[in-house]
Amino acid sequence: MRNMSKVAAMGLATLLVVAACGNSSTSTSGPKSLINDIKERGELRIGVASAQPWVWKDPTTGVWQGVYIDVMAQWAKELNVKLTPVATSWDNIVAGVQAGQFDVAVALNQRPARALAVTFTDQLMSQISAFSFYPDKTPVTTWEQLNDPKYTICVMQGSAQDLSLTNYEPKVQVLRLVDQDSCRLAVEAGKANAAMDDWAGLGPDAAAHPGMKIIFPSTPMTAEGIAYAIPHGYSYDDIAAINIQIKDFIKTGALAVSVKKWGAVNPVAFAIEPIPPYVLALEAVQYPGE
Repeated sequence: MRNMSKVAAMGLATLLVVAACGNSSTSTSGPKSLINDIKERGELRIGVASAQPWVWKDPTTGVWQGVYIDVMAQWAKELNVKLTPVATSWDNIVAGVQAGQFDVAVALNQRPARALAVTFTDQLMSQISAFSFYPDKTPVTTWEQLNDPKYTICVMQGSAQDLSLTNYEPKVQVLRLVDQDSCRLAVEAGKANAAMDDWAGLGPDAAAHPGMKIIFPSTPMTAEGIAYAIPHGYSYDDIAAINIQIKDFIKTGALAVSVKKWGAVNPVAFAIEPIPPYVLALEAVQYPGE
């Protein structure tokens, strides 16, 4: 009996040691910390592709700037690290963040398929699509009239607008170019009748070109949040930290200042009427008091 009791006691002790080791492993392992990686490197690398006024490269200085850059600049300051933009394209930005080419993808549209590949933060702004054109050159007043094989729409290749237009299976001819500026030039040169873009990008363009107007589809073709994204596998704490940075940027009024600083113009001011209700509802949130 004594020997059996001794064996039982030894067995219990062994189980306790194993359990303790297991608990120790659980407490020390787990999701990686993106914040720790950034601090150890001393650098916050952000993946950037052109989408004015949210993010774009100043052609004269070569500096990346915009509303979404401002948020990351504040976060880099909080982390006490250097902010380093890494240029990419909208076609490659998701693959880039997955491959670790940068820590955070900037101004990325929240789409279900993308959420399977990366982890999204909360949205900072909303995006809806519209079309800019010259009524004197292209006599239409609705998307239904513009959606005709005799017309051509230019869209930035790989953008959210490109994807939504493709899914729509339009009748209109589609010209896909590398960036928004190329599409604007195509419209000016008569190579395209209209340019499809995020409404925030079309506002400044219409303001800078007398006679240019904007058509909003009667129902949204693209209605997505614009957020940041990090690779899968990192701690929820990392996403929570960026979300708090986003909320602070909004609540302190920094967002309103940044939007005006980078020349955001209310596109509804140049819209062909009647203006759809969903547009007016989003205008009240994104362009309050205008």
